[in-house]
Amino acid sequence: MKGGGTEPTTEQQTVTIKVVSNGIVEDIGVLEYLISRAPDPTASIATIAYDWENIRKARCERIKAWARHNTDLFTSPFKNLKPGSGEWQVKSLKDTKPNMNAEFGSASFLKWAQGTDAITEFG
Repeated sequence: MKGGGTEPTTEQQTVTIKVVSNGIVEDIGVLEYLISRAPDPTASIATIAYDWENIRKARCERIKAWARHNTDLFTSPFKNLKPGSGEWQVKSLKDTKPNMNAEFGSASFLKWAQGTDAITEFG
């Protein structure tokens, strides 16, 4: 990368691709759902597009804020954080209620960010 930065690792690139592709699938799923509910989709395209934007905008803005938070976290100048010094923690999110407004990194936020059904959330 130019400007003295470091190249993202293959793992970081893979995670980015998965997050982006999940967002695309969600966007298409919500759009398909709205089109399927319209009696005459061609005549309702402006309304469908308006509804679609309103549904997706809040989620996209929150995910964007999370990305900024993660960028700040991973590029922080704190020298006392040593890579690989923590232990992996495995926690089931099965009984966790998703919450878009929960703190980044919390179980509720992660469940919302990575496990929310956009159609169910809309309906």
